[in-house]
Amino acid sequence: MKRYFLIFSAVYLVSTVILFALSLFVNIPSAGSIPILIAAGFYTSYYFVKNENRVPTPVEKRQLVFGSFICTLLVSGILVTIFLLAANMTELLFEGLKSISIGVILFVFAIASLIQILVLYMSYGWYAQKCLDSQHNRYIR
Repeated sequence: MKRYFLIFSAVYLVSTVILFALSLFVNIPSAGSIPILIAAGFYTSYYFVKNENRVPTPVEKRQLVFGSFICTLLVSGILVTIFLLAANMTELLFEGLKSISIGVILFVFAIASLIQILVLYMSYGWYAQKCLDSQHNRYIR
């Protein structure tokens, strides 16, 4: 699984950096990160099916989903930390967080996490099956 987490993380990292660079020139809404998650999940799912010639088993699917979710947290955390340190905005962040209750922060994190997990389940489930069907159709022709 480590190989797939590395692939997912690389695609997620590169896509996030590209989105950040684009956001300097174009106003991109905060929901712009969802296509990044879809791209990373779909590519990793495609790579899995291509290498294994099958869809992930339920246990593998769970491992891929939650491992990829952890990768998004790590990559995002590292990128945010680098940005805050480079822009010297850590104090501003902490002041802003003090004004928001922990309950609101946890609620927003839970909703965002649920959306990410659902997107990843779709990637390693529905999309993996589409990739396998496409792969079989190529061999039939």
